[in-house]
Amino acid sequence: MPRRSRRRRAFETARDAVGFLRHTRSPAAWMRALRPEPPRVLNAVASKEPWPATALATRLRTLGHALALAAVEGVPTSQAVAPIEEAARALWHVMPNELQDDATRIAFFLNLYNVLVLHGAAALGVRSSVLEEPSFFSAIAYRVGDAILTPDRIEHGLLRKNAVHLGHRTLPSSDPAHAFAPSRVEPRIHAALVCASESCPPIAFYEPTRLDAQLDLAMRHFVNAQVRVEGRRAHLPLVFGHYAADFGGEEGAFELVRAHAEPPLAAALGGARTIVYDPWDWRFAVRLAT
Repeated sequence: MPRRSRRRRAFETARDAVGFLRHTRSPAAWMRALRPEPPRVLNAVASKEPWPATALATRLRTLGHALALAAVEGVPTSQAVAPIEEAARALWHVMPNELQDDATRIAFFLNLYNVLVLHGAAALGVRSSVLEEPSFFSAIAYRVGDAILTPDRIEHGLLRKNAVHLGHRTLPSSDPAHAFAPSRVEPRIHAALVCASESCPPIAFYEPTRLDAQLDLAMRHFVNAQVRVEGRRAHLPLVFGHYAADFGGEEGAFELVRAHAEPPLAAALGGARTIVYDPWDWRFAVRLAT
């Protein structure tokens, strides 16, 4: 198992902090990050009629794909955002008991995260990076049932089972969002969550009945596109280090990477002696999975 020195860890931490800071739009944006405000709820009004959760999930997948395509092609965002805004109002009526198993919940909230990030980027006028607004991932939200869900709350509160993030747990113990959480953490979500940045995997939308195969494919694409070996150094995307606990520790993360690598890359990883986590490229980008 390759290792990292303490010096390397300290260097990467400082480097990533600087990389995070340099995209900020203005001092006022930093002040909003330091003094968090309630998120902007993008579906602030409920629809008059409820949708069954399964039908709504299908509708959001379709509209999310259209919104992603609009972002890729540079189509005026209002044309693609308006149908998302209308459909998202039906999220007010979704109740936890409608999402009956882990596959359904994981697929539902993966898709919702990806749609919310794209919708939020359009709503906040993102041009070069979502970090123009440093608090982006807690600044926009959808209401789902009784819960107010930001991207951070979906990722860390639900899909990561309220794991510690930036020194604290995202959801208070009394938050109604807990009722939507799956029973387990699925580590392959990190190859499926799209933060609209260059280092993100391409965007795809997930179906409960195909979730395992889709997540496996997403992880294979992510690993073989992003991992490389130079000499004795294995260069891994930052998510494998930052969320190592989700993979069973750094060793578990490395073994998952090897398991999803194509044979030439897997062989090269076997000869690596040092792990390097590459910096995250926060430049705005959206790519569609093929």
